[in-house]
Amino acid sequence: WKVLHQVVPQQIPVTEPFPGVPEIKEIDNIKPSKDITTLTNGVRVVSENSSSQVSSAGVFVQSGSSHEAADVRGSSHFLQHLGFHSTHTQSHFKIVRDLERIGSATCVQPSRDNIIYTTECLRKYLPETFAILADTFINPALERSEVDHVRLMVKAEMEKMSKDTGASLDNCLHSAAFSGSGLGAEPLCPAGMVDLVTADTIRHHMQSTYTANRIVISGTAVDHAELVALANEHGFANIEAGEVP
Repeated sequence: WKVLHQVVPQQIPVTEPFPGVPEIKEIDNIKPSKDITTLTNGVRVVSENSSSQVSSAGVFVQSGSSHEAADVRGSSHFLQHLGFHSTHTQSHFKIVRDLERIGSATCVQPSRDNIIYTTECLRKYLPETFAILADTFINPALERSEVDHVRLMVKAEMEKMSKDTGASLDNCLHSAAFSGSGLGAEPLCPAGMVDLVTADTIRHHMQSTYTANRIVISGTAVDHAELVALANEHGFANIEAGEVP
């Protein structure tokens, strides 16, 4: 049957190239370099170039739990799970589909000091990936249904972390050392705030802390001029400067 239908696997000698495989091209040897540029509004762009064909790009914001006002506590924890969701220009489904199509990996990680949006992709897909990164950072829709869904995730994480004695001890030490405010605020949403956080709460927190003077855009295995151009093209130069934190 296999012979009749011509589906017998073709035996290719190991000394011959396998048919249909694209020819491997040599990678240009790029001398590692580090560059820093400050946009007109104060956003800093930092990059390190190399010969790697896997690029990474991220946005670092001085906007962790220690920068949350009392009425917006827990916003950073919610933003961790709302990253790369719906924006004012794209649905969550489209963003996920586009990221999967080009094989990009994403992550949002908050801490006491910062919140970090990161992406990783093949070098040739950096423009597409950065466009999505910029959109989710600058134009999040914060739809009520998504916030409510994330609320369940936040509660599950809080329950899990309550059983982690190491994390609990760390939070207690920070709270004692910094009197429960600033660095004393734990990265997780406080139990008393988890049902009070809304889209407006999160939006207020972002408006007060996601300002140009707090933002650093970083990239590795990227051309610095290209990264600066992408930052300008996708609206980072239009972010309000804000006050010095």
